[in-house]
Amino acid sequence: MKVLVVGLSPALDQVLVLGESVEEEKIFRPDRRYRSAGSKSLNVARFLTRLGHEVHLIGFFGDYIGQWLLSQCRAEGVNVLPIHCDDDNRINVTIIGAGKEYVISDRWQEVTDHELHVLQEHYGHIVNDFPFVIFAGSVAKGVDLDDCENMVRTAKEAGAKVIVDAKPSFLRVSLPYAWLIKVNQFEAHGLNVQEFRGNLGITCEKSGAFFKSENGFVLKAEVPQVPCVNSVGAGDIFLAYLIDAYWAEEDWKKALLVSSAAASSSVSTEAIGEINVHLFEELKRSISVKEVGLDGFSEGPFYGRFC
Repeated sequence: MKVLVVGLSPALDQVLVLGESVEEEKIFRPDRRYRSAGSKSLNVARFLTRLGHEVHLIGFFGDYIGQWLLSQCRAEGVNVLPIHCDDDNRINVTIIGAGKEYVISDRWQEVTDHELHVLQEHYGHIVNDFPFVIFAGSVAKGVDLDDCENMVRTAKEAGAKVIVDAKPSFLRVSLPYAWLIKVNQFEAHGLNVQEFRGNLGITCEKSGAFFKSENGFVLKAEVPQVPCVNSVGAGDIFLAYLIDAYWAEEDWKKALLVSSAAASSSVSTEAIGEINVHLFEELKRSISVKEVGLDGFSEGPFYGRFC
């Protein structure tokens, strides 16, 4: 499938694995370190490329961190249209120590009006070429909600099916235009997901995952518990495998099973976004997906009813 991913704040993800627990007034040296072109946008772009799709990405890239991110994406086969940004890209850090996970998210990347205008201009020229457009991840400072809504609406008007995995404020303005939105149980809070007429995927950590289709049926994936080493990036794995499996067979039940297995297998690895292949295959055999009733579905938030 040919897809365009829009990265409004790409980041470098770094994982530091300690051999001990984090304590005050100590200096730590990690036993292992992992780095990857990260944030939701780059993760989804890289994962879909690994799954065999033609992925193009447009986003903001700085001079140093940004150039490293570009090299990593291109090495994996992602077709990147970089928009230069004077403010360099973020570095997000995950620290794993004695079974605990600590996530430090960098400050917002800032873009100028000129940089935003350049991205919007290039985006307007290419968006008509893609049947699917994905908006994923954080939004740089300097990009407001009107800008986000205009880009999503432009994709919809160009005939693309729009997929959104972003913060609640971005999700809210995207609801009238999106074909598919993906959220976790916390992001679902405050959204009128019951009124959303598109496809909706919700990940709920230990409670598994849920899917509400544009046709109205609701599916629940019951997932066996697996050891959680690093949960960062699991949602991006879920989204990539969900749409890949759906594109293959147009079967949301099969897509929810595969994406739930992939996401669950990824949390057992230290590096962000890596799949434990043996566990993945085992989970595909053990996960059950069933249709759940809609009785009372409109009463209260979706995440509160099921998660």
